[in-house]
Amino acid sequence: MSLGLMIVDDEELIRQGIRARLNFLGYQFDDIVEADDGETALKLYERGKYHIILTDIKMTSVSGLQLIRGIKEQDESVQFVIISGYDDFVYAEEAIRLGVTAYLLKPIANDKLKEVMDKVLGNIAKVRQAQSNDVKAIASNRENAELKFEQRINELLNAEKESDAKSIIASSESLAKLRSDDWLYCVGIISIDMESYREKNMEFADVNLIRFVIKNITGEVSENQCLIANNLSDNKQLYIIFFGTDKVAIRLRSEQLFEKLQSCLWKYAGMGVTIGVSSVSEQLFADRLQEAKEAFLQRIIHGNGNLFYYDDIPVLGAEEFPASELTLLKRYTQAHDIGNVEAIINSMLSDEKVLKNNVNYIGVVWIQVLSILLHSLSISDNDGARKIEHEMYNFSRIIKTGDLAEIRKRFSEVVLDAMKGEISPESDSDSKIILAQKYIEEHYNEDISVSDLAEKFYMSPNYFSTVFKKQTGESTISYMNRIRLERAKKELEETDRSIAEIAELIGFNDSHYFFKLFKKDTGITPLQYRRNKQ
Repeated sequence: MSLGLMIVDDEELIRQGIRARLNFLGYQFDDIVEADDGETALKLYERGKYHIILTDIKMTSVSGLQLIRGIKEQDESVQFVIISGYDDFVYAEEAIRLGVTAYLLKPIANDKLKEVMDKVLGNIAKVRQAQSNDVKAIASNRENAELKFEQRINELLNAEKESDAKSIIASSESLAKLRSDDWLYCVGIISIDMESYREKNMEFADVNLIRFVIKNITGEVSENQCLIANNLSDNKQLYIIFFGTDKVAIRLRSEQLFEKLQSCLWKYAGMGVTIGVSSVSEQLFADRLQEAKEAFLQRIIHGNGNLFYYDDIPVLGAEEFPASELTLLKRYTQAHDIGNVEAIINSMLSDEKVLKNNVNYIGVVWIQVLSILLHSLSISDNDGARKIEHEMYNFSRIIKTGDLAEIRKRFSEVVLDAMKGEISPESDSDSKIILAQKYIEEHYNEDISVSDLAEKFYMSPNYFSTVFKKQTGESTISYMNRIRLERAKKELEETDRSIAEIAELIGFNDSHYFFKLFKKDTGITPLQYRRNKQ
């Protein structure tokens, strides 16, 4: 069969080495090309047909992951193998999500390379056989139908109005089961417990298998009165809609499902799930999903591996409201008494008090603390006031960690920042990018990702990257690397530190990568640069 192969790596020796190994192992290709970065690889792909692409991840211009996304959008059948020096779960996670066949770490053993190439060629043979039997078209139609169904479920559960939800149900044949004036509904969030997932050291691709198993088990116990779909914004979660005419029976069905899931998943995979379930109602739209989320958040108090119901969340009474502590907090913030501020926050959010109440208690305290900051401190600038107002709507970010110690720390940081007058401006995207540049310049030696920056300045990663490049003329990574290299040059000129020490000092854990980046930027090695300057 006709085969085209592309090797993408910014080091020529590595590209040549891979080509030689493949030849030694007896693999023959009709066309082999090489590219030294992702941008060149994309251009080469547009000119010819390549069935297998072996690529590095970290490259200038277009990264390996960006290359995969770009080509996968054009042809899902292309087989990708990542060959990288970075043993990083985040990279592996994203790679598997993109449909990469294998993730190999340098240096590569011949037997491992042969195993992967045999798998790749086997995948291609299967695809071609499917094409000849028209099986691929059938499978594609099924996948498209499944995706559309999941999109409809996600759209339905995020509908802000009941009328919008009814319109979605009425217009979608896949949601026909939900069309009844007699139905009562409740919504559940099923979350795969990632702690147990990581402890088992399973490959990321197994998440898809686990979700498949969850769907199958759900079908067995649902009595055909539920719909289940992946949460398209969180790959470790699924949404489930229970429906029926009996409120007690609906709750019983959710309990049976939880018990069955826990039993099967622990027995066969050593994994657990956590489930949050909304109230049972005649209405099905975003309110039910929000209740399920609030129920699910009880895991912060009681831990993962449990079943939580919104109806079981205790209501915060007047006797539980921390009025006296809030009065003291107001006094201590006005007096800039940092020690007592932290003590009061730790007292209000003690394990005992949060356990006695619920996650909503944390939200109540959060709003009260921000109100104190807004009205008690002398915040002269509008930006500072807007920042505090903005924080009021970011409770979800506060509890995202699921760790009470981290939540207490975040409360303290917000209060102390306000006391010091260090609230960052939150006016518009341009201001945020200016702040992001300043933050990078001050923290360039730390492990900063685009996602971290986007979250810090309350923007989505894609939007942040777009605005950053538009305003600065370069990507976030390029900007960060330029700052680091400028600092590296200064260190080379003014100190006797080793290359490895300088690399670590400016934020590169891999001195080899720093060496390549420096040479690409200056045309000479760090040692040559030092000699030239001295």
